[in-house]
Amino acid sequence: MAIFVNRGQHIYVGGYSLAPYFAQATLQWDSGEVDKTSLADTTRTYITGIEKGEINLDGYDDMFAGSGSFDELFNPVNGTVVNNIYYTLCPQGAGTEGNPSYTMRGTRVGYDKTMALGEMLKFKWKVVNDGASVIPGKVLAGNIVASGNSNSTGFNWQALSASQVMYGTLHVTTAGTGLVVKIQSDDNGGFSSPTDRITFASTSTIGQEQLAVNGAVTDTYWRAIWTRSSGSPVFTVVAGIM
Repeated sequence: MAIFVNRGQHIYVGGYSLAPYFAQATLQWDSGEVDKTSLADTTRTYITGIEKGEINLDGYDDMFAGSGSFDELFNPVNGTVVNNIYYTLCPQGAGTEGNPSYTMRGTRVGYDKTMALGEMLKFKWKVVNDGASVIPGKVLAGNIVASGNSNSTGFNWQALSASQVMYGTLHVTTAGTGLVVKIQSDDNGGFSSPTDRITFASTSTIGQEQLAVNGAVTDTYWRAIWTRSSGSPVFTVVAGIM
């Protein structure tokens, strides 16, 4: 078991890497309990309720003027990044393959600003899951500057049973031309005969995408691989198994 100080973390919101704006992130993930106690029971009895995911983000606002400002993008009235956005939290950073990640498709339902004399302009976001589960997973490739065609090293993770699904989430935070990212699996760490499991759509803009592959998959080694036509797009891809 490792204990670590919170630093060097990454938070992705759609096509944006926003950790520099946040000072605190809280993920709440539970199903609650539903009381099913009957007259025949001698103690309270419960069943699991409906899953709820919630992310609360506290940070520092950026009010620079002009198109594309932080407030213009994320304000709750007419911002372009509000609903059905994939939020990915990487508590140990995204720079190392296999680091933990938590992804949630969410809708922001709260946006509060605090203005105090002599202090930073602060804000709070509240985001709730929108018809999808919180997906715990791992980083397959993080903050990659794709100046050429390449792949991550890959690591030994696990197979997928027939009832399991792997969800892959891609965050492209700097645009290039014709970026194509894939998730591959193999039965060995040398990836001598890899199989494409997820292929994200070719993109030349910043953005997000989540795709899934159903089990069964007997391979246990996983990696990301990418190509691009030109430029140096920057992206992070994570995957989780449910």
